[in-house]
Amino acid sequence: MLNWPKQQANDPAYNRRMVRLLSTLIALAAMHDAGAACTLRIGYVDQERSPYYLGSGRRMADPPGASVELLRDIAAAGNCQANFFRFPQMRLRLGVCAAEN
Repeated sequence: MLNWPKQQANDPAYNRRMVRLLSTLIALAAMHDAGAACTLRIGYVDQERSPYYLGSGRRMADPPGASVELLRDIAAAGNCQANFFRFPQMRLRLGVCAAEN
């Protein structure tokens, strides 16, 4: 089972995890064939984690937060469409664990 710490703006472990995630997405965007379009499905927590994720509930806020905007820009740089979904934290964990198996 994944052991995720509480995600707060001043949490160094969370910040390192975000840097690794964004680095991976940048690498994937760079490797992606520039002529082909792709779609990324990105799920994130349905609770506000300012400044990373703004708003709460299933609907995206306007603005959605720094992480969402950055992920959207990275996807666009790789000619990919980013679809965002907000879910409770446990549902996200179950989805990640199911995808790993």
